[in-house]
Amino acid sequence: MQPHFLFNSLNSLSELIDADMPEAASMTARLADLYRHILENSKEKTTTLASELAIIRDYLELERLRFGKRLQFVIKSEVDERSVFVPSLILQTLVENAVKHGISPSIGGGEIEIKATLSSNKWMTIEVLNSGSPPKPSKDGASQGANKSTGTGLANAKERLTLMYGENHGFYFGLDANGRTIARFSVSGAKLG
Repeated sequence: MQPHFLFNSLNSLSELIDADMPEAASMTARLADLYRHILENSKEKTTTLASELAIIRDYLELERLRFGKRLQFVIKSEVDERSVFVPSLILQTLVENAVKHGISPSIGGGEIEIKATLSSNKWMTIEVLNSGSPPKPSKDGASQGANKSTGTGLANAKERLTLMYGENHGFYFGLDANGRTIARFSVSGAKLG
């Protein structure tokens, strides 16, 4: 979780409180829940997809305070979220990357879509798509966001998947057929100790 997210959330909450908006209390509770979930999930190698998606919903609702109508999101899941496992907080990294490098630099904002599906071989695939600013190639050919990302978050996610699953995973970052930026990973969905 980026430290700037906490500062931005607290500033947004302060504005809600100053304006005596009814959302202030619910957003404060959402921020507390988000950090409670993050602390719980950070203790485990893997956690249920349901738990990870709860973090993502809270995170995106809080970010919507800052971005307003510039940030839309949808979460689609075709799997039993309580029985499949993903690396703890890896989804958070990918969604945070989409907000920071896709939605934030785009004047019109965009939509983030998170999709969870099962493939024919029973692997779980998770996609994080965003319609904001597309990645731009750097000098070395790697993609980077419009604000010149170093690619650290994506590289760390890919390396973490390799450390946890060896060759038994998939990872892709680029553009989909509709020109949206996509980060996709596939794993068995099994719990790792």
